[in-house]
Amino acid sequence: MLGILACGVMIAYPQMRYRSEVRTLILDERGVRGVRGKTDYFVEWAKIARVEQQDGYLVITERKLNAFIIPMRAFASEEEKAAFLDFAENRISQGI
Repeated sequence: MLGILACGVMIAYPQMRYRSEVRTLILDERGVRGVRGKTDYFVEWAKIARVEQQDGYLVITERKLNAFIIPMRAFASEEEKAAFLDFAENRISQGI
């Protein structure tokens, strides 16, 4: 019984810690910056492993396996999403 309870807590914990604050993702020539409230997280392109589409999301994965997960609703159009993907893929392939 204790094992089931421990499993339930491990599954629920991330949801309990989730903060529904506005999050901003900024891509530039140097890397990817994620901003949420007072938290500012930056990753250089050389530390990004890949960007890919998965189940209705764009996922930018770091080499250490952290990820930025972007819902498709974040893009105003298919063209905007395509430009975002193109920019990210070019930077990753250059290994800047």
